[in-house]
Amino acid sequence: MGRRNWKRKDELGYFIPISWKMVDSDAFKELTNASRTAYLIIKRQYNKDIPGQFKCPYSTAEQYMERHTFARSIKQLIELGFIKKSQKGSLYRKTNIYSCSEDWGSYKRPQI
Repeated sequence: MGRRNWKRKDELGYFIPISWKMVDSDAFKELTNASRTAYLIIKRQYNKDIPGQFKCPYSTAEQYMERHTFARSIKQLIELGFIKKSQKGSLYRKTNIYSCSEDWGSYKRPQI
């Protein structure tokens, strides 16, 4: 009889919390699927040394989507209030640093 390969709870690793309130918000409903994926990629880059801020180079995102798609997704995430750009690094060849934002809660979907 072989051993079962069960994972213990503490071996599951870290997770990315997303509240039901966020998922049910008008802003989340406006996001494209690429933007939702980009949000998870950015949040995955959590750094304990800089609490609440995330570095996400384009090279990391290229594993999941095209560079121009990631750039459009970042723009949409900023416009809808999910993230803010804390440090712009393009001219200085540094990585952009993003922080979480709660501005998505005040977004109202345009009526058709």
